[in-house]
Amino acid sequence: MIVNRSSPLDVRRVAKALAACPQLWRDDVEHRADERVHLRLAQVGGWEAWLITWPTGHGVDLHDHGGSFGALAVVEGTLTEVVARTAPGLRHPALTHRTLAAGTVRRVPGSRIHDVLNVGPAPATSIHVYAPALATMTFFDDDLTPVGTRRVFPEVPLRDAATVLDGLGDLGPLAPQARARAGARTRSRSRA
Repeated sequence: MIVNRSSPLDVRRVAKALAACPQLWRDDVEHRADERVHLRLAQVGGWEAWLITWPTGHGVDLHDHGGSFGALAVVEGTLTEVVARTAPGLRHPALTHRTLAAGTVRRVPGSRIHDVLNVGPAPATSIHVYAPALATMTFFDDDLTPVGTRRVFPEVPLRDAATVLDGLGDLGPLAPQARARAGARTRSRSRA
């Protein structure tokens, strides 16, 4: 599987498959009243997945994903995505709001500037998949003026690639190539 910025993996399909496999993430869900919890669930080949919990009233701020393609699957609760859109003649960007209920899987193009927040009465949980893995995120004010770029320092994944691929089962053409690479990495580590 080759993942690059011009030929994205079907991240929506991967996010949907991960959401349907709670045995891969359910035990790691931790809701805190005062902050989001984000855990790097997996890194498989050219993609990664994050498990994020959202207390009521918390969000991210307008941001991009540094050109990485993404998808988010809401597995518990309800989130709101705010998408910034610009158009010729608009003095300020238009912000559209979309409610993402449990079961929703949303593709996030590499060029999208958006925010995700929990405005509901209960905590929410989501799974986010990025290809390639996140390297930077740029944050924006309401006029879409960049206010800062943060490097994303990847955490050690909670699950190894082979475990994730076994849990996901068949992902079509992705599965054999990714399984072969994951197996090769596991064999080379066991010889060391």
